[in-house]
Amino acid sequence: MNRRFLACVLAVCVLVAASSAPLAGSVAATVPLLSGTDSKTPAPFGQVSRTGGHIVSTGDVHDRGITGSGVAVGVVGTAFEPEGSVVANNVAGHRRAPDEGATGEVVVGPRGRLDSRHDTAVAAAVAETAPDADLYLAAVGDDPTPEEYQRAIDWLAANDVEVVVDAGSYFASNPRTNERLTAVAERAAANGTVFVTSAGNYANSQWVGDGTADGWVDFSNATEANRLAGGEITGGDVSLRLSWNSSADYDLYLYRERANGPDPVVAKSVRRQAGANNSTRSTNSANPANSTNVTSSTDATASWESIDATVPRGNYYVAIDARDGDNKSQLRLLSSRQSLEHAVSRDSVVAPATGTGVVAVGAVDTDTGEIAQYSSRSGSFVDVWGPATVHTESGTLEGTSAATPYVAGTMALVASACERDVRTDELVELLRASSVGDDRYTPDSVGVVEAAAAVETAERTTDNRSSGGCYLAD
Repeated sequence: MNRRFLACVLAVCVLVAASSAPLAGSVAATVPLLSGTDSKTPAPFGQVSRTGGHIVSTGDVHDRGITGSGVAVGVVGTAFEPEGSVVANNVAGHRRAPDEGATGEVVVGPRGRLDSRHDTAVAAAVAETAPDADLYLAAVGDDPTPEEYQRAIDWLAANDVEVVVDAGSYFASNPRTNERLTAVAERAAANGTVFVTSAGNYANSQWVGDGTADGWVDFSNATEANRLAGGEITGGDVSLRLSWNSSADYDLYLYRERANGPDPVVAKSVRRQAGANNSTRSTNSANPANSTNVTSSTDATASWESIDATVPRGNYYVAIDARDGDNKSQLRLLSSRQSLEHAVSRDSVVAPATGTGVVAVGAVDTDTGEIAQYSSRSGSFVDVWGPATVHTESGTLEGTSAATPYVAGTMALVASACERDVRTDELVELLRASSVGDDRYTPDSVGVVEAAAAVETAERTTDNRSSGGCYLAD
């Protein structure tokens, strides 16, 4: 055997050993993979059912003539198809996305919207809460750039909208792209627009923890694998985002778990950090037709990896390898479609809800008064809580996608009841002050925004001064 061939063989062996699956029986295993299934409630992913019905708690307000009249609300989403829907008579303007077809369908991407039903239902939730508000629908496509997002917000501003609602969450590969999207929302809020957005449904889909100097990263108790969907069979689209706060270098792997034989790598992201590589390469072995996607990167020092793959049904897990790690690194892993077996709910709010001045809405189970298990949370980012289920004539929305348009519609009702403009911070304080519960709720429960209570609070006056027909923050 010639020396050159031998060197190649040795190099391949080293590579295989370094990337062996972090499970029992593998070269890098430390403990067996724990058995058991995920007991967490799956997060809704913009589901729209056809049960019909109407939003509760707004009828009394509407009967008094408070209907959102004179208020313009902008709704941002992937795509809309208002024609023939319950929102048709409310639509004052409709901006289609560049990648949108005539039917409102768009190419499926990281946000995972199959069609326009989700965002049309979001608009319907606003319209049924504030039935006389004017709606401006701004479609941004499935995976908008910050520039496209800015153009949509500029279009809404040109139409003098007072409230903007975006019930979506964004998962760009590069975290700095998410920061730029968030900055668009921040600028709109700073210019006086009430910008309402979803905190996200990712409490069960995020892991945060310490890095390691070498080898596989531990997710929990020396467990080096983080199962998707708690080990249950899953399939279809998988979107994973890994980021960290140092110049260290970590690689992201997606494995398929097999009962017999080695677990194969089905997708990986192995960018070289700190300028070692000027391209981003994400390999999807599960879909050979789209096995490698290469995009240029002008930000080679950014600390991130990402995987977008389509996989057949099976059992899958995520692993993180410290190629050139650092014990001081803080890592964040997000799975936008499946839950993670080892999840950390704190600070699971995602863009653009992390923006300053942006109103982030979480979801509450109104039967118990407790935060919905999947709802993203953070002490500093979630401003108010809305109902986790909202019924409209277009269908039933669940999750923060339901809570967000209900809160935005309630803000439109308050704005129409006021004789003066109300600042965003005043509206947030009002909604918090008027949030309601009942005797069934536990001491750990949180109040839920309720339209009638919010309007009544807005109309109150103080002993020493008139509120001008509107709530004034003390």
